[in-house]
Amino acid sequence: MNRQTWKRLAIWFALLGLLTPAALSGIAQAQSITWLDQGTRVTIDTNWYMPKTAADFNGDVVVMGLDQGTSLGPMDYWVGRNPLSETSLDGTSSGTQITSGGFAPSVGMLWYTNNGTGGAVVETHQGGQDSGTALWSEFASYFSLGTSLKFADAQKYDEGYYPSVAVDPNYYETSTPESDIPQAVVTSVVEVHQEGPGNSELWYHVGTLAIWWEAEPSSLTWGKAYPIDFPTSGSFPSVTVCNGTAIEVHEGASGTLWYSMGTVSGDQISWGLNRQYDVGYNPSIVGDCNYLVEVHQADSPAAGVATNLWYHSIPFPTGYFSFGTATKYDVGCSPSIAFAYSNYNGEYNGPPPGFPEYLVETHTGACGETDHLYFDYGWIP
Repeated sequence: MNRQTWKRLAIWFALLGLLTPAALSGIAQAQSITWLDQGTRVTIDTNWYMPKTAADFNGDVVVMGLDQGTSLGPMDYWVGRNPLSETSLDGTSSGTQITSGGFAPSVGMLWYTNNGTGGAVVETHQGGQDSGTALWSEFASYFSLGTSLKFADAQKYDEGYYPSVAVDPNYYETSTPESDIPQAVVTSVVEVHQEGPGNSELWYHVGTLAIWWEAEPSSLTWGKAYPIDFPTSGSFPSVTVCNGTAIEVHEGASGTLWYSMGTVSGDQISWGLNRQYDVGYNPSIVGDCNYLVEVHQADSPAAGVATNLWYHSIPFPTGYFSFGTATKYDVGCSPSIAFAYSNYNGEYNGPPPGFPEYLVETHTGACGETDHLYFDYGWIP
């Protein structure tokens, strides 16, 4: 049986609900988000186009996007801080163009607390090479985030469109052969992108991020590119990963929203079948092994117009699942969601165990053009 025949058969069985345990899992219990502050403008001069947000579970936030443009051009980042138990998002724009030009940036973060504390930022984007299809990645490590980041030299890792990147918070420690004392933290990084400029096959990479303190240079190493077998097409993917479980969401045809779930093993992911979970546009997803949260636009309006923003929130799934009914939380465009503080794995990453998990969401005020950056701040009780 060839690959295309298998795909057709698998899709048919999936529609019957016969192929995976998901058919038995039912609808996960929705987790309501209590929004403490909504639609607050971030007080910086920069206007943004399709900004993406990440946080490190310790209150540090990075927003990355195009600065004053809607096509290949200067990219900037903004470093913010969400003080624990406060609804403010304080910070400054770095004013630094991280590359000579790019498009569709994405960002992920890691915070570690073993044998020292610190963090890392991983960024991916389209570059201006190969008619704008070159995909590049950069990373920066920090002990105190401050207001700026020192990125290592960018590396080209593939060609494609609209990459999305996520860092697994479940890291492990390693050391050199000469020492049995842990000297680095190592974790997986997952990237998903479109093959073409529109609805097209989705591909992924699994990388390894190693943050060394002294013995070796820190590094981000990418594995081979592999297609996500299901779905066969999509656009605007967003991915999250926690403890080796990867979940990606994307737009399908005619404003449908889909997700796939898989298990990371080495440089590959064993993906399950693709499932529709809602209708909408520009989805963004984040998970911390305790909860899974997704946000998206209701519509894709004309330039200069905003639309309703909706969210799903459920316990982090162990098998295929349903998001249940979405809830409206604001109005805007290009939403992006991250955990500001997390109780993942019982570690103290902000709120003590038993306290709420805090979320920060950013979006622009209008679609199809540069606009001010706004944030919403809330918690899952």
